[in-house]
Amino acid sequence: FKQMSRYTMSMYNNVLAMPLVVIIGFVQQENLVVVEKIAAVSNFGWAIIAASCFLGFGISAAGFGLQKLTSATTFLVINNMTKFLNIVLGMLFMGDKLVGLLDAGGCVLALFGGFWYSYELTQINDKKKKADAAAAKK
Repeated sequence: FKQMSRYTMSMYNNVLAMPLVVIIGFVQQENLVVVEKIAAVSNFGWAIIAASCFLGFGISAAGFGLQKLTSATTFLVINNMTKFLNIVLGMLFMGDKLVGLLDAGGCVLALFGGFWYSYELTQINDKKKKADAAAAKK
């Protein structure tokens, strides 16, 4: 896996997910309406779908690239932060709502955890820089 490019990893990730998506579609009986829904998509709709696929592949490839550059914990914190941003954007532009206090609490907890992790990581890096500077003076 270390030899694969981020684009190859993204392609395999998407291809391997397809059977699961098909199974879930059958379980949720999406197969009963998919043909009529596909027939109703306009040319503009297909352009939006194509752009969505292209951008989604780019986001996936960027995620795999980031995973190679950071620790697993840093990657998970960044992943949670982007999900929080998606929730906020959904509320602002798509009319999504937080259903209850538990939903809002989960968002706040995830956001707080990301900030705390970033703060602690900064503190560790600052201490290391100070120790390195002190060692260089000797």
